[in-house]
Amino acid sequence: MLKTIYLLRHGETEWNKEWRFQGQKDVELNTKGLEQAQRASKKLKEIELDSVYSSDLKRAVKTAEIATSHHNIKIRESSLLREISFGNWEGLAYNDFSKEDGEHFNHWLEDPVKYPVPGGESLSALQERIKDFVDSIISAEKSCNILIVTHGGPIKAVISRALNIDIKNSSSLVISPASLSIIQVYEKNFFLTLFNDVCHLKTNKDKKY
Repeated sequence: MLKTIYLLRHGETEWNKEWRFQGQKDVELNTKGLEQAQRASKKLKEIELDSVYSSDLKRAVKTAEIATSHHNIKIRESSLLREISFGNWEGLAYNDFSKEDGEHFNHWLEDPVKYPVPGGESLSALQERIKDFVDSIISAEKSCNILIVTHGGPIKAVISRALNIDIKNSSSLVISPASLSIIQVYEKNFFLTLFNDVCHLKTNKDKKY
C-alpha cells in the first residue's frame, strides 16, 4: 500500500530568529511562528489526514495543534521525534562561541560525524531513532496519509534516507520553519515528492506579479 508522510517543521521561535542552537530545549513559538502554523493549517485543510504524530516539545506540539485545527484528529506525541540534542551548545548563538568552541564548530560544519557536538547526540544516533520511529508507524499504521510535525534534524534524516545520501551531508538541506515536505512510501522504497515548500507562508506583500 502506498503511504504518504507529510513532514511539517515547527514554526519560528525567538531562538530561530536569534540563530541559537535549540536542540531539545523546550522553546515556545513566537508570534510569527504562531502565524506560520495558522498558514500551514490552511495548506493542510484540504488534505485528508488519517493520523498525526508530533515531537513532544512545545514548539512542535503547538504547531501540530494549530496546523490540524480543521481536522478532528488526535495528536500523538513522542520524544523520539525530538530535535537532535546539541549538548553544551544549546542556547548558544553563533557569536557566543569561545575560541575553542568556535574551532570545533567549524570542524563540525565540515564533518559532523567525525566532530560530534560536545555532550550532544551523534548524527548516527539521530538517524537511527528517526528510522526506527518512521519504520514502526509505517508497519503499524493502516492509514495512508500521515502527518509528522517535528524539527529540522529529524526531517533531514528522513529526506536523507529517501535520497540515499550520507547523513553527514544533510547540512546541505535547508528545512525552513513551518515548511512542508512530502515522502511517499511504497513497501520499503521512499520517494521525495515535495521539499521545503513555503508557498503557504507567503503574504500578498511577498508575492511578485
